[in-house]
Amino acid sequence: KAEAKRKEAAAREQASRKETLALERQRHDLDLGEDRARAAFAAALAKGDEAKALLADAEARSSTTLREAEATTRDAAQKKVDLEEDCEAISRRRARALADAESAE
Repeated sequence: KAEAKRKEAAAREQASRKETLALERQRHDLDLGEDRARAAFAAALAKGDEAKALLADAEARSSTTLREAEATTRDAAQKKVDLEEDCEAISRRRARALADAESAE
């Protein structure tokens, strides 16, 4: 009877060890899964940061392009005004030259 109890206790101990090992493997697998999830989350954050940086760069470039376009438009408008003034000055000189020529005749 004592031998049977000893075998039963040994069997329970062995079953307990197997269960403990299985639980440790599960915990290890969960730890690995958690590590993978953290790595995936960090990668997603990095991609998000990269996307934000690309967006900021695109916004900066478009802002620069817009400022350049506005400056070009202002320059063109000023050149138009300058040309109109030059044309008016030429017309006045021409009119004076014609008037001088007529008075000289």
